[in-house]
Amino acid sequence: MNSSHTSSSSKGVKIEKKNCPKCTKRFNIRAAGPTATNSFRLYYKCDDCGCFQWCKEKNDDVIEINNGGEVHQQAPNYIQDLKRKIKEQTNVICELRKEVTNLFKSIQFIVKLFILMYLLLVYVVVVK
Repeated sequence: MNSSHTSSSSKGVKIEKKNCPKCTKRFNIRAAGPTATNSFRLYYKCDDCGCFQWCKEKNDDVIEINNGGEVHQQAPNYIQDLKRKIKEQTNVICELRKEVTNLFKSIQFIVKLFILMYLLLVYVVVVK
């Protein structure tokens, strides 16, 4: 049930519309980029079953599907950079969480110390 309708983007590039091989619903065409050459790489994505396939340029006008492949193996460099930055930020957040936890423990200790000092003062005043 694959159809071969073609649509034109604003730059005049023809993109072949295809159906998902798993659920036979229409693929959505998305763009990943910018790449190292400041261009965008197109891919097919099925929102229903999550099927993903890269598009490959056949010539200057037509972009054709390229038998898919793993996203992690063929992802543009910027995706890897974003993943690295997210991991770094997650590590920073974990460190800050540990620091805040330690701060609350310190505050809790100081409050307990003041309560004990107050009770000791009350005891001394009452006993004398």
